[in-house]
Amino acid sequence: MLSAPRLSPNEVELVWDASTDVGSGAVPGCNVYRDGLTVGSTDGTFFGDAGVAADTMYVCAATAFDNAHPLNESAESAIATATTAPYNRLRESFHASHDDEVCRRLQSVAGGPLTRSV
Repeated sequence: MLSAPRLSPNEVELVWDASTDVGSGAVPGCNVYRDGLTVGSTDGTFFGDAGVAADTMYVCAATAFDNAHPLNESAESAIATATTAPYNRLRESFHASHDDEVCRRLQSVAGGPLTRSV
């Protein structure tokens, strides 16, 4: 079963049950898909997809593959839908106000104005 237990503004964490291969036991890896496109592969049962945008819904799936030549790939897992968290504007404004306070304190120590670059 594929699920997305943790979501942030910039990452979807996907987890699933381990797959097995009829002939050789455990499979060496899984491919991970987001909205029908391959986003990576892993040799475990976890994948952190960091190529996402805040406050956006994605449809995710995974397939298992074996060591055969040519490679055999399973059918897609059941899909998991995931909506990333919205970006936290309050945190951004805190950092900006904190930066202004630091600049004011540095100006008082330096005895004059400082230039600010971003």
